[in-house]
Amino acid sequence: MCHRWCSKSSSTILSQTGLKLPHLVSGDFDSISDHTKTFLSDNNVEIIETDDQNNTDLTKLIKIVCDRKDLEWEAIFILGGFGGRFDHTMASLNSLLKSHEWTSKPVFLLDHENLTTMLHKGHTTVTFRNLPSPLFTKSCGLIPIVQRETIVSLKGFQWNLDEFPLQFGGLISTSNNIVSDEVEVKTNEPLIFTLQTEWKMFAV
Repeated sequence: MCHRWCSKSSSTILSQTGLKLPHLVSGDFDSISDHTKTFLSDNNVEIIETDDQNNTDLTKLIKIVCDRKDLEWEAIFILGGFGGRFDHTMASLNSLLKSHEWTSKPVFLLDHENLTTMLHKGHTTVTFRNLPSPLFTKSCGLIPIVQRETIVSLKGFQWNLDEFPLQFGGLISTSNNIVSDEVEVKTNEPLIFTLQTEWKMFAV
């Protein structure tokens, strides 16, 4: 089953577009109108207020999903995590990083050009054999995010690495390319893994 959850700011947009409403909305509701809140409640949307000002609504929403024992899910796909203000994009990446505290399952940011996740430290194998080739290009990036030394090994890429430190001010593996049906990443710290997507086949 696909569960639709959204933050309070996204709920205002959904209520005005005619798209399917979410199953749950969370946030501090400091910027949502009473009309929207009533509309959601009248349409059986669960509303959870979160007053924590030290975390973003997205971070809090991910934690709510991870804490719900009654849900079964394999991955989280976040729509709208890119674009607009750069600091908002960085906050979305920080939400991916913080999700490692609550789950080992993948959490993705998705838009018309990017599919981005935060790899856990350790060894990760990703298989591309059964993915629709028009949806993904071979372009990708592997980018350090934490303020600690990040040692990375890569296999299956155009530019592989062997226990090499990635850091801003030095080397980061942007504009890399996937050259195998299966890639391997080994890292001692969490690592951004981003793929270029191509949605023209869906006319969006």
